[in-house]
Amino acid sequence: MKKTGAPALEDILKAAPFGLSVHTAAGALHYSNEKAMASKTGDPQQFETSAFEAKVNEEAYSVSLTLDVGRQRALENELFEKAYFDELTRLPNRSLIENAIRRLINDVKAPFALAFIDLDGFKNINDYYGHGIGDELLVQFAKRVSGCLRPSDILARQSGDEFLLLLTPLDQAQDLAGRLSTISEHMKAPYYIDGYEIFSSASVGISRFPQDGTSYNELVSSADRAMYRGKKAKKGSIQFFDASIEHVAAEKSRLEQRLRLAIRDRRMCCAYQPKVAFRTGEVVGVEVLMRWRDEDGLIHAPGGMI
Repeated sequence: MKKTGAPALEDILKAAPFGLSVHTAAGALHYSNEKAMASKTGDPQQFETSAFEAKVNEEAYSVSLTLDVGRQRALENELFEKAYFDELTRLPNRSLIENAIRRLINDVKAPFALAFIDLDGFKNINDYYGHGIGDELLVQFAKRVSGCLRPSDILARQSGDEFLLLLTPLDQAQDLAGRLSTISEHMKAPYYIDGYEIFSSASVGISRFPQDGTSYNELVSSADRAMYRGKKAKKGSIQFFDASIEHVAAEKSRLEQRLRLAIRDRRMCCAYQPKVAFRTGEVVGVEVLMRWRDEDGLIHAPGGMI
């Protein structure tokens, strides 16, 4: 059996998974393998290079090691996309816009506006046309709104048919209302999907930093409450958050807690009202009415608690 000698160092360096180039102190190329040469003509973003000085026999050399990190960066980009972008619409997701808002609050401290957008009647569209049409509507909606925005604004998908829109820098209130009205009109234009002409609108609630909240959660909550106040009055409306919305929300929450306690403490009671025949004056039945006796002994009719 024929013995083969040890491979030459140059053969090993040719097969190495990295680029290696050596230059003299005067800058003349002393050695370079194939991968080092390929990195010179390839995409600079695909390679990482580290350099160090070496001294051999009193001669100084500059050594460069080049690694192809294209696959690693592609994997990192893929993981970043999955972590911070919505798979369906390709919009930023809740995590990304939350990070952006927290940075604005903590670092920039400049005023900005946050819009909470909810598609009106989306469940009915899903039920009637199917989820495929509903998904495509979300995609077209995202593209349509994104086309109305400045480079500094961020549109993100919150969940389902809910979106968050970060508007920064903040315009004057009148300018902001005008911009949002323009965006709202674009939302109301018909969507053409698989041969169907679909009409949809979106209700928008607006909160502003710092007057309507000084944290991400407060601003989202304020914008959400404003959106529901506007939707209750008229679908497709734009509603700015104000103190009255906060008062109504607080009262509703307080009433709900009191009712829970009333049920637990058995303070719900019935009032019986006779039904009398008009002609004969005879009692022909009884109407049972629910009443709430509160903690102060006052009686409340259903109209004040439902």
